Amino acid sequence: MTSLIRFRALSSAILASDVVTADALDSNVSLARESAAALNSRIACRYLTERTLATSSRWWLSCAISVSFRHAITPSDC
Repeated sequence: MTSLIRFRALSSAILASDVVTADALDSNVSLARESAAALNSRIACRYLTERTLATSSRWWLSCAISVSFRHAITPSDC
């Protein structure tokens, strides 16, 4: 009888540790997904920012070139 009680206690402890481990794994997976999503959004934001800056730089350069053919460049021209 004592061995049966010990076995049940051991089984309960193993099951409880499995549940804790599964919960920990689930939370780690959730954290990993959140981290990946945050990283992807940062990459997308950086890409869009760099693209916007590049487009803006090209626009300023084309404006400066076109204005320089007419007269001295001033900020009001662009």
